[in-house]
Amino acid sequence: MELIGLGNLSFKEFEFQGGVGASKLDFSGAWTELGEVDIEVGVGGIEILIPRDIGVELRVSKGFFSEFSMPGFDKQGDTYFSDNIDQVEKVVKFSVSAGIGGVRIKWI
Repeated sequence: MELIGLGNLSFKEFEFQGGVGASKLDFSGAWTELGEVDIEVGVGGIEILIPRDIGVELRVSKGFFSEFSMPGFDKQGDTYFSDNIDQVEKVVKFSVSAGIGGVRIKWI
C-alpha cells in the first residue's frame, strides 16, 4: 500500500494500522492543520516520508524483532526530535509501533 500527499488532508488525528506486507506513507502536502499521527505495524515493513519543512516529535515502541532507521533525529528521554525542530514553524507528533519488521523514516 502506498499513500501519497497525506499532509494535504488537514487531519487532527491520523491512524494507520499495517498488518502484513510493505507500506509507504508520504506526508508531503500543505499541512494547513497540524494533527497527530499514530502508526502501528504488525508484520512487514513501512517507509515514512516526511518533508524537511516539518518538524517531528516521535515516540517509538519496538518489538523484539523490529528495526528502526531514523536518520536526522536526536533522542531526549524516551522521545526522538527531528534535528530541524528549532528551525521550522510546524511540528507534528508521531507515535510509531512495530512488531516484526522494519520502520524507515526518510526525509523528502
